Amino acid sequence: MPCNLCKMLPQHVRSDKRHERLQQVGLTERISRTGKARAAWITYYICEICETQWQHVDDPLNTMAGWSVQKKLGFPERCDSSPAMRVAARHS
Repeated sequence: MPCNLCKMLPQHVRSDKRHERLQQVGLTERISRTGKARAAWITYYICEICETQWQHVDDPLNTMAGWSVQKKLGFPERCDSSPAMRVAARHS
């Protein structure tokens, strides 16, 4: 169940604002476009408090881009400890 900080984070609104307990998972992914169109950036996060999994899309061409809750990011099954350990596992 999402914590109060996650509940207050607006979804599908282009904003870089995030709450202070979100930890980035993995690397930011750059999606290139042909021509002179600006690239989109996708970053995944997990909340340290409630373990809600988030995706942030920074796409200047998409008005619905922004924060969205993810159903599953595909964490390894063996990482069943704290969210910080899961974040470390994604970097290895």
